[in-house]
Amino acid sequence: MIHDILPTNKMLHRYDPVTNVPNCPRCNYSLEDRDHVIRCPKADEWFQATIHKWKCFMQEKNTDPVLQTIFFIGIKTWRELEEINTEEFPMEYQELLEQQKRQSDGAKSGDCYIHLLNHSSFF
Repeated sequence: MIHDILPTNKMLHRYDPVTNVPNCPRCNYSLEDRDHVIRCPKADEWFQATIHKWKCFMQEKNTDPVLQTIFFIGIKTWRELEEINTEEFPMEYQELLEQQKRQSDGAKSGDCYIHLLNHSSFF
């Protein structure tokens, strides 16, 4: 997912436009790309199950509760095309959030979250 080469219908259509259509098979949106796979309104069940797995994993690993909150709010706001309000978090985490925001400027939106969602060692 992080390299944006997930075999979505957009990618399959690029390589074989005669056989494959770029539409989402779940909701028929005109372009099923990496981001749409996660944001698709018909993917809510999968998304909730994935978030649940992450919560269990982070609790098992004793992840800092504030970092957990940042991660889950980050995923949710990215999925819903919103921005994180860094001022909602303790001061020591605000710089971390601002740094992440600066690093992701110019990159495809949500890359940092998608990379974490796809990290196979967590499942």
